[in-house]
Amino acid sequence: MKFIFDLDDTLVAGDVIESVATKMYTEGKIDRIYTNDDVKAYDLTGLPDNLKERVKEKFADPEMVWIKKPIPGATYLLHYLEAVGHVTGIVTARPVSVDKETQKFIKARFSEINFALGLTFVNSQNCIDMKNVPSKYETLKQLAPDFYFDDNIQYCLQAASQGIKTYLVSNKFTPWNHAVKNDENFNSKVRVLRNVAFFPETLL
Repeated sequence: MKFIFDLDDTLVAGDVIESVATKMYTEGKIDRIYTNDDVKAYDLTGLPDNLKERVKEKFADPEMVWIKKPIPGATYLLHYLEAVGHVTGIVTARPVSVDKETQKFIKARFSEINFALGLTFVNSQNCIDMKNVPSKYETLKQLAPDFYFDDNIQYCLQAASQGIKTYLVSNKFTPWNHAVKNDENFNSKVRVLRNVAFFPETLL
């Protein structure tokens, strides 16, 4: 069977705002690092404009590609799936300009995983300027996976509408999904995965 995964905040996660802020602070570009709860929840309210723009760009800078690390359990899930004969792949809305750096990042972070279905760059609903790149919906339609994992509710619903068995990743790394709890209407289409990948046998 085919298993396709979104990359950022699905397989890998990290506090992008804090990392970018720390980098800018050490370079003398900002005078203060904001560490309040709003920032941790990825709310940019109150941040200086130069930091807002830097965070929005995040993966457009090759240096920022390396901020995130595998979510606990993700490597185990991938290794398990491939060991029992399934094939895996990744889709990402990172800018195509960081293609090579992202390829290196994936090989470094998941050195034992084959990803036979490869890495596919997609256009994003956040208006990243990749006009010639197909959308995630179109890419999933073409790849036709049996299973799809993402941290974005809308992308999960798009996948589920194609008959793909879909999981919304919801854990401490995705605070924007905490409100999705026992919504029967939603859960009838998309399963919410609270703890990523600890027991992959139960997904099949």
